[in-house]
Amino acid sequence: MAECLEMCPKEEVIFRTKNQLVHLLEATESTSHGLRKYYIGDPKKMVKEYTRSAADTHKYNKPELLRTFPTLVRTVNYLLQLFEEFRDTNFSMIYSFVSDRLRSVRQDMTMQRIKGKQAIELLELMLPFYIETDAICKQEKCVAYDAKLQDLQLEECFGRWFEEIDHSEKRNETLISSFFLRQITKKSTLLQDIRIFLPNSKVVEEIILAYYSKNFIRFFRIFRNLDVILKYSLVDAVFEMRHIAMQIISIGFKSPTAKLDVNLLSNWLGFYEKPCDDFLSFYTDSKNYIQIVNLKLPDLITPEHRFIGSRFQ
Repeated sequence: MAECLEMCPKEEVIFRTKNQLVHLLEATESTSHGLRKYYIGDPKKMVKEYTRSAADTHKYNKPELLRTFPTLVRTVNYLLQLFEEFRDTNFSMIYSFVSDRLRSVRQDMTMQRIKGKQAIELLELMLPFYIETDAICKQEKCVAYDAKLQDLQLEECFGRWFEEIDHSEKRNETLISSFFLRQITKKSTLLQDIRIFLPNSKVVEEIILAYYSKNFIRFFRIFRNLDVILKYSLVDAVFEMRHIAMQIISIGFKSPTAKLDVNLLSNWLGFYEKPCDDFLSFYTDSKNYIQIVNLKLPDLITPEHRFIGSRFQ
């Protein structure tokens, strides 16, 4: 039975402060501006770390070290609020910190065998964070991002969540849609799966059909009005669809006199907030109008095509 009512057990607060293991985001205001070795942990800011050594897990499986369910909910909400506060100023730092501490929450869930509605509540708080940060990290060079680890954490969260909702009457259709849309570039039978799990989700069906048929204009028209979590879930499909669109456009408009306005092309490619200058720089040197015959079309989408210098639109 869990007994800890703090985000970080007192024993860990003392240990990490003594051994200079306090994170900047956990330090007291008076010590946070100096060197890390001088940080003093603020009990109100400190959050239990993820324990990586499986051999030592039994040492931490003690009631006084395991956070209660209400404490875990409060911890997750605190971490997500912290992420919103720092995401625009130091994304890599806050992403790394929150990701690790959420992993610790799931570790506590496992140790005390949290199941059912409580597990669903916690996982549904975490999943949007992982979906969103995965998409952001695929577009921006984040030094803390480990694609394999991120995939593992998403698989773990989705796997546990599906296991729990299988016995629940209520289902979060947005997260179910997100799970399947994340596989759109890898799975050819996705449409069949969606019709089984979400028989009434016409919009999701339509965007899958648009992707499979390479109808980029319809794809981005539907994409524009999707829930933000679904947009993040389609990040790989967006990269591919934009490249496919450039290939189709290069064939359909190939003429010495054919030119396309950059703003029109931006709209076709799903860049609604501002022109796609960064993206188009991989294909042409032109700024205002694109002369199709001069397009440079790489055979493959390189990692550089993903880092287009702006957040996902």
